[in-house]
Amino acid sequence: MQATCTRVIIISSGKLVADNTPDGLQASLSGRNVLLLSLKGGQDGAAGKLKALSVIEDVRPIPSMKSGETKLRVESVPGTDIREEVFRLAVSEHWTVLEMIPETQSLEEVFHKLTAA
Repeated sequence: MQATCTRVIIISSGKLVADNTPDGLQASLSGRNVLLLSLKGGQDGAAGKLKALSVIEDVRPIPSMKSGETKLRVESVPGTDIREEVFRLAVSEHWTVLEMIPETQSLEEVFHKLTAA
C-alpha cells in the first residue's frame, strides 16, 4: 500500500482518527528516531560513547549472526534526527559503519495503534 498511495485516512468507530501521508503518519506516531547500527569489529565501548551524546536516549545491543560485528539499536530523544551525530562520533572513534538503517513502523502497526480500543 505504501508504494501506491499518497494519502491515508483511518476511520475507527465512525470517527476520523488519521488523515496524512504514509510517511507523515508513521513519523507522527513514532516520536523518536531509531537507528539500527552495525559496526565492524567488537566495539565494546560503543554503546557507552553513544549514550553520552545529548541527542541519544537509549542504546541497546542487538544479537548479531555475524562474528566481528557489533549491532546496536540507538534511540533518540523525541523529535531529533540522530544520524549526523552518530556519523560524526563514528568518524572520530574510527569505527567502520557497516549499516545505519532507520527503523520505521509499518502502516499496519500504525493502524493497530490508532484503532486499538
